[in-house]
Parts: sequence; structure tokens; C-alpha cells
Amino acid sequence: MIKDVAIEFLKTKRSKSLFLTFLVIGITLLWMMAILTKYSSISQYHDMRIIYYGVLDVETLMLPIFLSVFVARIFEIERSGNALKLMAINGQSVTNIFWSKLFLTMIVGGIFSLLESLVMLLVAKMGQLSWSIKELLFKNLINLSFIFVLVCVFLMVSLFIKKQELVIASGFIGGFIGFMLHRSSFISLIIPFGGIRYLSLVNMKVVAGKVILEMNQQIVFHFLIYIIYMIVLYSLLRYLLNMKGKKIE
Repeated sequence: MIKDVAIEFLKTKRSKSLFLTFLVIGITLLWMMAILTKYSSISQYHDMRIIYYGVLDVETLMLPIFLSVFVARIFEIERSGNALKLMAINGQSVTNIFWSKLFLTMIVGGIFSLLESLVMLLVAKMGQLSWSIKELLFKNLINLSFIFVLVCVFLMVSLFIKKQELVIASGFIGGFIGFMLHRSSFISLIIPFGGIRYLSLVNMKVVAGKVILEMNQQIVFHFLIYIIYMIVLYSLLRYLLNMKGKKIE
């Protein structure tokens, strides 16, 4: 597996996947910092609630976009001619190729989540907000879970769509669909692009005309449900991969 991931990493140099992806990530983080700095300066709260609230819209919109760009680009070689069939003849199974791409994309997603945490901590320090390492680690776990679901979706899309432009378009459309969904609602769970909203650490309420942010008391239950959702989606991806592998062979 490590060798396969290393090969996939070398392929990214040819397709410039990492450059384009980290360009989008950089823009996302700058946008996020600008929003969080504004929110923290006018916030009535002295903890991370306003931070978790502020990052959610940016994550919902931008994560599908940069992940779809990365997945589409790393499939550039396999889409050319009968590349997948030739790889299968040379002993490279379709399953191993896809899992190595999944693992590599998860590494990129993990880097984003880590950088996002650093941005949140920087803004919290500037705004003199209290923070909890336990909450921050859980937030990273939520991010990685959502990223895993998105990667599975884009890998499945790439199985049947040869044009990378359509894969990228699915990321843009998915980002806007997720952006329109209500936080913590069940429909956000059903639609893959809304998972990060279903797992929101903060809920917003309007009481007597006043907006109140409170920590989501059902977040652990939501996360356990989301794990089941991830297993189902992963099983579907495995089934499609096996079918695709038999078809190529």
C-alpha cells in the first residue's frame, strides 16, 4: 500500500494536482481567517462557539470543491486511453489503485484539517477566546469523517465519468447544495455534501429576537449515526470497485 501511495504521489507532479489543490486550500484558509477575525471581534462569547459557527459555511462550500479538483486531477492518467486495462494486465489491481488514491486524498484532507485548526487557534488567541483541546481534536475527527465520505463519493463518480470537468462540476454543485442545507437536520445526513452540517458542534437559536449559539448536545449521537452512514457508503464503493475490476479484466 505504501508503495502504491508513493506512486500516486509521483503522479501528482505530472498532473499538478497538489499545486491546484493547495492553491484552493490557501484561498479557503484566508477566507476563513477573515470571517473568523470579524466574528470574534464582535462576539459576545468568550469560547470557541463563534469559531465553530464561523467555519461551518466555508467548510461546507469549499471542501467539496478542492477535493473534487484533487480527485479529478489524480485520475488524469487512468482516464487516458485504456490505461486502467493496461495496469490490470501488468498486475496492478483496480482495487489497489483506488485505495491508494483514497489514502492519498485523505492525507491531503488531513493536512487541510490541521491547517484549519491552526487558523482557529490563531484567531482564538487574537480574540482571547478560551478553547479546549478535546473539542478541537473532535472537530478534526468530524472533518476527516466528512472528507472520507466526500472522497468516496468523488471516487464513485470518477468510476463512471471520464471527463474530469464533470467530476469538478459535481464538487461545485455539491458545495452549493450543502451550503443551503440546515445545520444538524436529518436531510443533511442523507445528502453526502451536507454531512459537515449534520455534525455541527454548534446550534443557532433565535430567542425573543436574539440569536443564541449553543453547543450541540446531540453531537455524539449524530457522530455515531454518521459512522454507520460511512460504513454503508464504504461498502457501496467496494461493491462498485469489484464490479469495475471484473469488467476491466
